[in-house]
Amino acid sequence: MPDKNSYHMSVEEFRRQGKELIDWIADYYQNVESFPVLSGVKPRRSACRTS
Repeated sequence: MPDKNSYHMSVEEFRRQGKELIDWIADYYQNVESFPVLSGVKPRRSACRTS
């Protein structure tokens, strides 16, 4: 059992997270053509101006 104060994943958690990531990538790849190529956000002036 991993230490509760440890920031490392257990092997089981690593496998679960890895499988979840692969599923996300596969779903993205399957639907990639339905996503816009360009951003829908219009550019604006920077709120931070230099003098």
